[in-house]
Amino acid sequence: MRKRANRAEGRPVALERRNYLAGNLGDKVETVAIKDLILNPKHARKHSSEQLHRLERCLVKYGFLVPVLKDASGHVICGHARIAAANMAGITSVPALTVSGLTEAQIRAFTIAENRMSDLAAWDYGLLREHFEVLLIEGIDIEDTGFQHWRSRPDNR
Repeated sequence: MRKRANRAEGRPVALERRNYLAGNLGDKVETVAIKDLILNPKHARKHSSEQLHRLERCLVKYGFLVPVLKDASGHVICGHARIAAANMAGITSVPALTVSGLTEAQIRAFTIAENRMSDLAAWDYGLLREHFEVLLIEGIDIEDTGFQHWRSRPDNR
């Protein structure tokens, strides 16, 4: 077993050996009709129309690259915004992975965590500028990344 330090007490804590890739996901991505998915009416993450329009633009340009996560009954765990953007784009089916082996409480916690974690990250604006310069040379519209006016305000969302 691997060990890691317990942050609160500084003592090693044994971590259970687990195959994190195979344990809880179905073995393949399947195509599911949006009408067969059940959105969570208590999904706490709210998406602005601007965000959904930007996401719709990405779906149309690049395809649906990140599957929706759902349970065996079709309840959506992650992917509410992608589904909304797909609807806006006239897409009727989406790729999905079925999650199993989690309790309702674990699914609830994961849904919150998955929606929160990107909020906690920071940007390296120097590297971001380098990426944008390459994209501009390649003819990619910077707004496809969700940023605007990056030269004057690299933090502009």
